[in-house]
Amino acid sequence: MKFLKISLFFLLCWLTYHVAHRDILGVSYRASDKMTHDQFWKEKVVVEVGPEQPFIPMQLPGVLDNWAGSAQSEIRIIPPFRDSIEATLTILDSHEQKPPLLAVYAGETLIKSFQVRKGSGRAKWKLKGVHRYTEKFTVPAQYMAEGFPIVIRNEKGSWVALHKINLRSPAPIWMWAHVIAGWGAVLLNIFYLLWRGPNAKEKTLLASLYAVFALSGFSALVYQVAWQRMIGLFSGSDSVSSAIVVGAFLLGIGAGSLLGGWIADRLANRTAFIIFGFLEFGTAWFALSSKTIYYDLMFEKLIPLSSNYGVIFIIVFASLLLPTTLMGMSLPLLSKATTSDITLAPGRIGALYGVNTFGAGIGALAAGLYLIGTYGYVDTIRLAAALNIFAGLTALFLVAARLVSPDSRLNDQALPLAGAEPGKTPWLVWRWCFLALASGFISISLEMIWFRCLGLLTHSSPYSFSLALGVFLLGDAAGIIIGAKVSDRVKDTGRLFVLMQGAVAIYALAALWVVYVGYGDDDYFAYLNNKTHLRLVAENLTVIGLLSFFIILPPAVIMGMSFPVIHKAVQNDRAVVGRRVGLIQISNIFGNVAGSIVTGLFIFRVWGTSTAVKITAAVACVLLITLILWRKKGGDTRPHKRMTSALAAVALAWVFLFPSSGDLWSRFVAGGDAQCSVEEDHTGVTALCHDRAHMTLYNNGKDQGYLPFSNRHIFNSVFGPIVHPNPEKMLIIGVGGGGQAYTLGLNPATQKIRAVEIVHPVYDVLRGFAASGGRMGIDRLLADKRYDFGTGDGRRELFLTSEKYDIIQPDAITAVEAQSGLLYSVEFFTQVRETLEDDGLALQWVPTERASMTFLSVFPYVVQVNSLMIGSKMPIPFSMPDILARIEQPQTRNYLKAGHVDVAALVETLRSAQVKFFTPDSKPAISSVNTDLFPKDEFFLNTPVEEE
Repeated sequence: MKFLKISLFFLLCWLTYHVAHRDILGVSYRASDKMTHDQFWKEKVVVEVGPEQPFIPMQLPGVLDNWAGSAQSEIRIIPPFRDSIEATLTILDSHEQKPPLLAVYAGETLIKSFQVRKGSGRAKWKLKGVHRYTEKFTVPAQYMAEGFPIVIRNEKGSWVALHKINLRSPAPIWMWAHVIAGWGAVLLNIFYLLWRGPNAKEKTLLASLYAVFALSGFSALVYQVAWQRMIGLFSGSDSVSSAIVVGAFLLGIGAGSLLGGWIADRLANRTAFIIFGFLEFGTAWFALSSKTIYYDLMFEKLIPLSSNYGVIFIIVFASLLLPTTLMGMSLPLLSKATTSDITLAPGRIGALYGVNTFGAGIGALAAGLYLIGTYGYVDTIRLAAALNIFAGLTALFLVAARLVSPDSRLNDQALPLAGAEPGKTPWLVWRWCFLALASGFISISLEMIWFRCLGLLTHSSPYSFSLALGVFLLGDAAGIIIGAKVSDRVKDTGRLFVLMQGAVAIYALAALWVVYVGYGDDDYFAYLNNKTHLRLVAENLTVIGLLSFFIILPPAVIMGMSFPVIHKAVQNDRAVVGRRVGLIQISNIFGNVAGSIVTGLFIFRVWGTSTAVKITAAVACVLLITLILWRKKGGDTRPHKRMTSALAAVALAWVFLFPSSGDLWSRFVAGGDAQCSVEEDHTGVTALCHDRAHMTLYNNGKDQGYLPFSNRHIFNSVFGPIVHPNPEKMLIIGVGGGGQAYTLGLNPATQKIRAVEIVHPVYDVLRGFAASGGRMGIDRLLADKRYDFGTGDGRRELFLTSEKYDIIQPDAITAVEAQSGLLYSVEFFTQVRETLEDDGLALQWVPTERASMTFLSVFPYVVQVNSLMIGSKMPIPFSMPDILARIEQPQTRNYLKAGHVDVAALVETLRSAQVKFFTPDSKPAISSVNTDLFPKDEFFLNTPVEEE
């Protein structure tokens, strides 16, 4: 009988694979850039595709293409299926005037022919195009049964660029029926075995509950990642605003934990489960309304109120209070409802919190690495809301199926707890609340240090935050689950807890020191710097993941193990299980908030990251010394004293041995013994590093400018003050290395130039360079009274200002770095247009095709010069001869030369520039664009980017 069951199970697995392979995944043949253009097609007319050759040509020439011999080219595919086939051909691009006519044959029988759309006709493009569209066709089973190949032939016109072709063969209905019925029988068999076994009812309940609570944690982190970005549009994306949003989110969770604990101890088990179900429904309802609240209301209507951080906190906290309170109430409610025996409380609570945290870690990774980049913020939130609804329905189903007992009074006898008085919370519980607070402070401080380091090491990658957060949460979950399994064996919870905090701090410092040493070797630096570079993330995700795991995972596991240890110490009375869960939760969260404020807004601002690391070690050292003194009169054994003293000594040593912030960031940015001027505060890290030929300015690890000024930055800004007839007022968002800001000042008619930089240390580095005798235009830029330099989110200032500008220009940043989507969206360009005078000019560097389409969709009149676009509400008086003549004027030449600009090279670039004019009647069809809630270019792994 067992042999039969095993055989049927493997048969079911085979059928499932067959259905998935045929009907869901299909077979894809992708384009190869090695099978394109002159040499390849001079030697071939037909390309045969099959198991041994799984690639199709990237470019399929036509009879009008002399470079391919003017022959009809074709692709022959030997299909892996013998039934009806549904095929999807994905097209990238084609000739702009003479696109081809493609015909599809099964053998020699014509199945379909279609005219390819006119394309861009560009001479150079990459495989990952952005203008992809599909053509679908079906090949009847009668042709496939006879073994005919599928032929795609270019019959008329010129070339077409292809991306891939996918073949699917729908599985018969009987096969689907067997798969569905088979897996249904497997699930029923599992539930039957659980139901028959010892404690089957409780096991089924817990298994279902753990799965549901993991989904709840998944949704919570999806919301946090998505809402933080959406709220940031209202509050700003600077560090102070981010701290406000995180603090408000955590405080709401803490309030929910406290409220949930107070309520839980007054409820029967079934009632607690029912309330949990409705909490999930409430969270889902709010999530589905969150776009209306955070974007349509707060961003579009209430943004004038965001000029004051106090008002920002009140509005943000009020908007987050309801959903975060609902989320925070869940753990105390379920902890009380599933704890029938007080001796099981630490393990049961730890397991619940562990699976919830595990779901949260998966949610952080899924949201940041895939969901948001693939589907956008709104659809991602809808998916999370659907999971909340499913979790709520499952909780109610568990009650309806009578898997939840009305109430269980087993072992309600309270265990003895030192200092306990009837009706009062014992002093020992409050002491553990303090330790939880200290642990929360250490953990959030280390998180902020890790996020800053990994963000810099990955060159401002938009994926680094989610990766670091996901790794931390997964490690934390693993630690919680491990701690829940072993908590019963713990004898001295106090000593173990404090030793854990010391171990966390010591490992965190040691790991960063190891990376610091590795970056000091030129070979290791060259390897790691390349393998963690922003544009190579897709290829080098393994290296970045291993680096994140090495720095974050071990201390996160130890932190997680602390949670069940605390509950082992405080949970002695089933009547107050929920209350004590709430107290520990809110104490830990208060520690998180305090660590976020003290470390993120004070220590980073005054002393920098290195000092933050040292203070964290010092806090752990104080805890260890306190443990030694605390146990001095308690007959502590000598081995335990030696262990604690050794950890304290190591933690103290790190305080003195860890490198300074200047040395740390110089090595992380430039490697070896690089000579860098480094400034750091809560807004970020700026380094000006010396090279043989020039100096490079780095903002948060990403090169942002050069001294002398690069020709590209001068080129991007020179048109505004020359083309505009009277550029009196200008706004530049981002200062960077100062090249674009300096160039905007070349017209003496300009009276005011407002410059807003989100990373304040840029000013400190540039001022330090000028004070040390540096010239190259920086001294003139900083001394020019027309410039008004400010710090903050430039986009928010754009929305708050009542002024109208003649020229607005964002500093050139790549469209694929963190937060760049805020400056390449339709909504941002629209606000730029509305803040310009009627004849004002917007200057925008467009590094991707999608960025140019977004810009064209907003401005009626556009002039494109190479990769720079100039937009206006009115026709633009652009004349390259006039521009060249203006540059040759002595006043303009002298201004540029004073900034060490190579005027001859600039003139040569201008003479060879390609200029395109766009009017409302001559724009190309707008396809894919970036929006605030779907910044496609920023998430380049999910929505491929084609660079200009």
